[in-house]
Amino acid sequence: MILHDADTDEVFIRRWFRHSPPTNKKHAAGIRSYIDRLESEFVAEAADDEFLKTEWGLKFTESPSSN
Repeated sequence: MILHDADTDEVFIRRWFRHSPPTNKKHAAGIRSYIDRLESEFVAEAADDEFLKTEWGLKFTESPSSN
């Protein structure tokens, strides 16, 4: 349920975006910015995978400037 990288001390709570998805373009942009700054590759991949399953995560990733 919780991913933790001991080397970077970063965590990700699985299914977070199912219960708290981005609600608009600006919210999605902020989330993308945080994911991009994660040091842990496996935490970032898990967060990105779940982010892309949300409506706004997918819209923002496909076309960041037009949504």
